Amino acid sequence: MELGAYYLGNYANIYEYNGFAWSGNDRSLFGNINLPEDFELIYRKSDGRFIPNFFGDKWEKVRVIRDVDKVHAWNDYPMVSQSPAFSKRAIDCLHDLLEPHGEILPVSSEDGDYFVYNCTTQVDILDFDKSVFFHKYKDDQMMGIRGVTKYEFNLSREELDNLPFFRINRFDLEYFVNHRFVDRIREHSLNGFMPIKVWPFPKDTSWKDCYREAMKLSQSAAAKRRNARKNRREVIPPLQPLEFLTL
Repeated sequence: MELGAYYLGNYANIYEYNGFAWSGNDRSLFGNINLPEDFELIYRKSDGRFIPNFFGDKWEKVRVIRDVDKVHAWNDYPMVSQSPAFSKRAIDCLHDLLEPHGEILPVSSEDGDYFVYNCTTQVDILDFDKSVFFHKYKDDQMMGIRGVTKYEFNLSREELDNLPFFRINRFDLEYFVNHRFVDRIREHSLNGFMPIKVWPFPKDTSWKDCYREAMKLSQSAAAKRRNARKNRREVIPPLQPLEFLTL
């Protein structure tokens, strides 16, 4: 696959790809209100950067619950609320790409072995002069992926090659991957991932249009599968791995 940076989404809005949620009873390990806040970036006034927490030996295996219904075995990227989460199969295939850029933390669930991922690689690569935003932001404000119409990165090919999984400064619970990561999930037919390319893009093309089209296609395909089996008591098969990654 050609060079590129991708926003890593999933199919959480489709029933067949239900994910997990935090139980609501897990205490913070860093003095926050609760454990989910520990996965958010922290603003550091000294240099205006947002930095991650590092759990290290503090982490104890916690129990996660079903967000809506059963998490199916084919879902390799169910997420825990807004935090990345992977099946054991996905970890086995992606370990060498994930381990240098974050913490792979085991969780307990009634649907099998899964791991939440604390991404600790955070880079300051967004070109604010060339990128296009819906709103202007102050230096100490977080951003969200949907606040950016067009991304421009200050990044060389070599630098991007070394960023298989990362967060961008001031983007809190938004996660990005590179072409190597996407190649790997394609190679191993991992399921549940929806990477949408955000950079580089032709001048008059928006990543958001591609995102909307991918969501529309995935929902349509899932509905067709459901209708075809509505009179049969069978588990609906998953979408094909990267079925809609055509952009």
